[in-house]
Amino acid sequence: MKNFSKLTILHNIQLSREERYYLQNEENVVQIIGICVPVWCNGEETSEPAREIFCRYVLKNSKIDKAIRILEDGFIITLPNYIKVKATDGLIFANKSNNQRSYKNLLDPIDCGGRTLQYREKNKAIYKNRQITIMHYVNIRDEEESNK
Repeated sequence: MKNFSKLTILHNIQLSREERYYLQNEENVVQIIGICVPVWCNGEETSEPAREIFCRYVLKNSKIDKAIRILEDGFIITLPNYIKVKATDGLIFANKSNNQRSYKNLLDPIDCGGRTLQYREKNKAIYKNRQITIMHYVNIRDEEESNK
């Protein structure tokens, strides 16, 4: 592999209604298989075409926001308690009038949610004795909405 300086990972996770509501309680954990799409970048050079990889996701709800952790077989994602989103972020959200993202976005619309949570997280890591930037794009959706 070339000396790429940035890793971008798209996370696609589908949850049932029961799982979305279960994650509303603090310290609840859901383990599920999802899809990640990693792409290494260095300027305009990339490792594309990217491959979809099925992996294990451990989703947590905690009072304390924690960075996404990479596991040998997947990821641990602590759902955000609150993320303020700027209009310039260029991300599309189910509830466009609300400029904050949290685990509560996973609720049904009748409960002031949107059945989906999309956000991004930027981290730094050491890979092969070099510091790299990891940009995670997290997309958690209701499984019924994804099948439409």
